[in-house]
Amino acid sequence: MIISAAFAISSHMAGLILVVFVVGLDFVEHRQFRFAHWLIMAFVLAMVLMYKSLFPTEYESEIMSFSFDFSRNQRYKNLLDIVYLKSLVKYLAQHYWEAFLLMIPPIIVFFRTRRKWHLAYVVAAFGGYLLLIQVMYHAITMSRYMNQVYFPIVVISAIAFAYGLRWLPSYAHKLVAIVLVVLLVGRLNVLVRLSRDFKDDKLMMQNLTATAKLYGGSKFTVPMLAVEHDKIINAHWTFPIQTLLLSAIDEPDEAVTIHFDKHINGLKLTENEHVFRFQEVFADSSLNPKYFRLKPGFYKPLQADLPDSTLEIASWDKLGWKAMINYHLPKNKLVNEWITLDIPYSDTLYADINNQLFLSYHWFQDNDTVVWDGLRTTIEVDIYDERWQQLMIQTPSKPGTYTLEIDIVHEGVRWFGKGTRHEVIVR
Repeated sequence: MIISAAFAISSHMAGLILVVFVVGLDFVEHRQFRFAHWLIMAFVLAMVLMYKSLFPTEYESEIMSFSFDFSRNQRYKNLLDIVYLKSLVKYLAQHYWEAFLLMIPPIIVFFRTRRKWHLAYVVAAFGGYLLLIQVMYHAITMSRYMNQVYFPIVVISAIAFAYGLRWLPSYAHKLVAIVLVVLLVGRLNVLVRLSRDFKDDKLMMQNLTATAKLYGGSKFTVPMLAVEHDKIINAHWTFPIQTLLLSAIDEPDEAVTIHFDKHINGLKLTENEHVFRFQEVFADSSLNPKYFRLKPGFYKPLQADLPDSTLEIASWDKLGWKAMINYHLPKNKLVNEWITLDIPYSDTLYADINNQLFLSYHWFQDNDTVVWDGLRTTIEVDIYDERWQQLMIQTPSKPGTYTLEIDIVHEGVRWFGKGTRHEVIVR
């Protein structure tokens, strides 16, 4: 229990659900209050909650205040939309099928052995956490961050699976063993594939930090375009930390930190401050000087080699995208919605700002055009394989049911002409 609490304190705030789940499962198992045992658990939980409330990060404060302010947060309405629910089922089946597979044996065992309290609690915890995710996040997004958010459902299903094994009949043990082998092989295959991406990311950061050390100074910015492939973009929250760690492994005096210029812009930094994560500003003195010694100074652009920014029109016909649109949007508001762009890995679509290539949209209602030229959103990085980013949208001023068509425009030349359409209810 204490170990779980320690992990909860240092992990994503959604990890707190695991501590609560373990405590609740203990009560369901014994169905009696063991005073000394529960007193320890209550004390640890109280300390975790106190720590989280007294020392929240800026991000935690922002997301908690937004998530449960239902005058601003309308994401819960997605759960009433059949199209969204179908997309959610497809997303979970594609990325988290192991968790659902692990839940099947304990549900069957609890049902057959008439352990109704175990069954109700496990199903409620699993489903309740999935519901919480839909309320707090853009929940149909594949990223490293959302992997953290969804991870507790894997732990909940694994704990339920382990509990169910105790009452499983002996003839089913071999079947369970086969299921576990399939899960293990499948997950190892994913880990091997992701490890290749990690190696690519690490090599890119090592090349950038090596270049930075040649210029002198300790704090640098790079444009998104300086990244050779999009996979690293999903880690932009930790990019400054990762570059700092890699640069200082053998040479603390040569430590450098690199961040994307779009996240530095607007921050009021002094010569003795650095960005620790995303837009979290820390004093240089907060770093342990035994391992990291940043030189005083302001952030400056790193003139790394950038890809050729020639626009390859031939790639347009191969480009496609998927959109994770919130199907209920407030009227007359500026919103950001996630889309995924993809192109065959053997090809490249260069998205330099000089190419005047933008994401945009049209609004239609009852076959009439409401808005033809929507706001422009710059494509943040060259598309080598798959890339997700946000699209800025201004919603219509009047409530009603609209069709939102997302497209790409080559400014002054033409629209891409293969936009995806989505039914949206504007309230």
